[in-house]
Amino acid sequence: MVAIVLGVMLLLTTTTGSAELPGKEDAVRAPQAPQQVWYTFDNGLEIALVPIVSLLPPSRQKVAVVTFWEAGAHNDPAGSAGRSKLAAHLIPLCNAGNRSDLGYQQWQEIHGGRAEVRFGSRHTWIVEPVSPNKLLNTIDVLADRFGELKVTENNMTASRQWLESQIRTGRQGDLDRLMSKLLDRLDPLQSGPRDRVDLDNLSVDQMQLFIDHAFTPRNTRIVIVGPFDPRPLLQAVEKKLSILSGGEALTKPPVAIPVPGAVKTFTALDPEHGLVARGWRLPTLGTIEALPLGLFVPRARRVLQQGHGSCSWDPFTEPGVLFVHQEVFGNEDFQPRSLDDALARLDASIHFAVTAPVEGGDYEGARKSIGIRLGAYRVHEEVSMVDPLPVAEVTLLRKIYKMEEAELQNNFGKNALRQLQRFHEKYLVQEKTVSGTIVPPGIKTRKNPGDARQR
Repeated sequence: MVAIVLGVMLLLTTTTGSAELPGKEDAVRAPQAPQQVWYTFDNGLEIALVPIVSLLPPSRQKVAVVTFWEAGAHNDPAGSAGRSKLAAHLIPLCNAGNRSDLGYQQWQEIHGGRAEVRFGSRHTWIVEPVSPNKLLNTIDVLADRFGELKVTENNMTASRQWLESQIRTGRQGDLDRLMSKLLDRLDPLQSGPRDRVDLDNLSVDQMQLFIDHAFTPRNTRIVIVGPFDPRPLLQAVEKKLSILSGGEALTKPPVAIPVPGAVKTFTALDPEHGLVARGWRLPTLGTIEALPLGLFVPRARRVLQQGHGSCSWDPFTEPGVLFVHQEVFGNEDFQPRSLDDALARLDASIHFAVTAPVEGGDYEGARKSIGIRLGAYRVHEEVSMVDPLPVAEVTLLRKIYKMEEAELQNNFGKNALRQLQRFHEKYLVQEKTVSGTIVPPGIKTRKNPGDARQR
């Protein structure tokens, strides 16, 4: 198990190619060459094995297993809205090989209540923590999903019901509705608006055909991170996963053209609160142009959270868009009482995030959180040795977006205010902004208040 100790020193190294596993002598000194992490097989499957030590007792240790699927909402043509989302939630539940169907609750229990599906516009993450002693069995489960998965009507019903149960109401439901409408303008889908999905229109045969065609080794990447011995695991991967048919690569959907401007004002579900929001398209994750997000997002969030607003960016499901929002008409402290005040708060948050002097705390916070996901820093050992999932997440992000760590780290925070200013001038300008407003019943507004000019 000396490779596990060595893995701590090699967190997030993403080299490929042949490499010998370390012997006892190697474990007591820094390695002379990076350990191999990514393996690419003839069937197109790419898999990363990252052994790291755990500080937890054996009964509490977990290995993070993440399946990245190159399918999202953009893979659904007109008339099949919701197909990829439903498929993403069917895949871990359906009968496959010798395994019987699972209910959502059973799936959660198997993975300690931490299993999740992160579905986005262009790809999907299936996260499944497992105990180290069940890891080899997990390889069998992963292999059975490719080509042996059987969709039934019971699966369809269970997945539909679970997705419907996740629709939020009240203030959170209003936020979800507004973000969805802004996203429809920033990243339009060929299948239509995101809030008009009718999963009942999708049949068992449709879903079986789509999953058989799209969920194949060639269209997936798998990352396994945690306290395990890589030797037997690699042997199991080669025996079970590398021999599978690769399938055909999915056609990459075209880049959608955004439609700037204000969406139509609509009525809130919450009787006392409203929302104003803005959104923008972003530079590609993993580029130097995206680095200012590491300072902009937490600084804007700090201003907005005082009045129950926020600045949101999700590198896993929607890495190409950024949102700011502010609640309005509520009675909480620091909360705006009018749309004009709420819009002024959005302006102030952007102004502060771009122009306020950058302090040491800004850099320190970024190094421990958002800067890691931007590719500029590594996951800290005190985090990874308790929870390996952040390492798995960043290992995937770096692979997907071909991040160059040294270049990104050297440029992160370099001439910070100038970087922020350029970011603002190129991406956050009025003519590229999508805005929206939700108002409580009975509140009248001027036309398109979200179009107020940004300072």
